[in-house]
Amino acid sequence: MIKCPECGFDLNGDETKCPNCGYTLKKEEVNAGEPVSEMPPPPVAPEYIPSNVPAGKKKTIPFADSSLPFFDRLFTTVKLALFSPKEFFTDYNFQEQIGSGILFAIIVGFVSGIFGFIYNLVFRGSLYSMLSKFGHIPAKELQLQGMFAVFGGFLGIVLIPIGVVIGLFIMGGIYHLLLMIVNGAKNGFESTINVVAYTSAAMLFAIIPFCGSLIGGIYRIVLNIVGLAEVHETGTGKASFAVLVPYLFCCLCIIIYVVAIVGIVGIAAAGSH
Repeated sequence: MIKCPECGFDLNGDETKCPNCGYTLKKEEVNAGEPVSEMPPPPVAPEYIPSNVPAGKKKTIPFADSSLPFFDRLFTTVKLALFSPKEFFTDYNFQEQIGSGILFAIIVGFVSGIFGFIYNLVFRGSLYSMLSKFGHIPAKELQLQGMFAVFGGFLGIVLIPIGVVIGLFIMGGIYHLLLMIVNGAKNGFESTINVVAYTSAAMLFAIIPFCGSLIGGIYRIVLNIVGLAEVHETGTGKASFAVLVPYLFCCLCIIIYVVAIVGIVGIAAAGSH
């Protein structure tokens, strides 16, 4: 109930003019008589985000980004894998197609294989020279052995792609199976293959003479543990189990083999007396 500002006549609140004096009511004068609601406005519902959508999209692995120059892709990926492995395996998408990873591993295998072949030739050349001087071995025989060594080295380089692909799938299959056993394989098999493929960057340590291959082999084990833990979002213990068990099994087999050979030789020696 409001009153007309002109004559004071009681109005219901829905008139636009006063029926008593004809005064035209203004909008603010009509609204002034409306009761003010003390109820707060309804809360605004937050935007729904499905739980299966990642908070931030992971970046494409540089080597898999065809928009970049080839050598930039290669060198950037090698640098990330070797010197920033935590960032590399955390921030980049390893659930992509495995083709780029396999190509990366083949290229790295070629580079390390060529350097290994060169060092092997140099070492064999020095060894054969010493044998020729002090071992009383005919030079023609040493030359023949050298030719076989060169042929074998070239054949090994040619077969690198086949060996790399077979090795990737064997290693990846074993790692993924062991991760599944301990419930650590949170992503697909292609993720494991990509990890094994890109950790092959450690093979480039073969460029260092003598101890490079050993350093690269040990460092690749470390990279595989870090990579599997981050890419599969699992614990370091489970990743270590998947990576180290095959090596421990191989060591056990070698020990058993050596013990068996020593035993056989000992039995044979005892029987000869």
